[in-house]
Amino acid sequence: MTKGSFYLQRVNRYLENNQQDKIGVTYQGRWIGNKYFNTYHQLTLTEISKHEVEYKGYQIIVLGWHRECQEIFNLNGETVTRDLPDDQIGRLGDKKVFNTYSAYAWKIGTDFDNEQNLNWLYAGATVTGGTSPSEKTTLTNAKKRIDLIVKLEERRDAINKNASVMIECSRSEALNPYNAQVGDQPFIQAHGRLRKGVIVATTGSRFIVGYSTPSNTKDLKYKTLPLSRLWVEP
Repeated sequence: MTKGSFYLQRVNRYLENNQQDKIGVTYQGRWIGNKYFNTYHQLTLTEISKHEVEYKGYQIIVLGWHRECQEIFNLNGETVTRDLPDDQIGRLGDKKVFNTYSAYAWKIGTDFDNEQNLNWLYAGATVTGGTSPSEKTTLTNAKKRIDLIVKLEERRDAINKNASVMIECSRSEALNPYNAQVGDQPFIQAHGRLRKGVIVATTGSRFIVGYSTPSNTKDLKYKTLPLSRLWVEP
């Protein structure tokens, strides 16, 4: 029986040693993933499912947190908004099942591959979270995030070349371009200045503009902007 990739084995070791999120442990609370309850519930983690896939040089692992959930009522039959000692619980509501999925992705072949253990679940990960009730949706969103990262990396040289380039005219003199396309290099408002970026992708009527700063060219940033927030010199 396969134990999965090195990345999954590393995640498994973290989960085995983590003192929280233990299967079978029951606790009281009002959050499950991004879902918030108005009243307190008794929650039991019944399973942590794992699905991994290699995608464009990244190892994606989607963890599914499967919980049973029951609303808590006090001895008077009322719902509660705080933890209750066991002897003050009158009854529990109908049992429901809630599933939440989160994605984590590590770039394959980086120095972090030398780390055999994770100090926290998302340590060294390029993509984290994206929690949703659907494994398919969570995986799809992780892939979309990686698609964008790959596009940024493909234009890293141009982005970093522009890291210290600011618009030379005043903001009032700058113009919005008539149109724009992938590869164009407009100025955008970032960190208090109009900085030169590179359009790496489009989404509908908006443009994804990659940029970096002189103090940290390793970290490629981006903004998703309408044409009205792109600038060129007159």
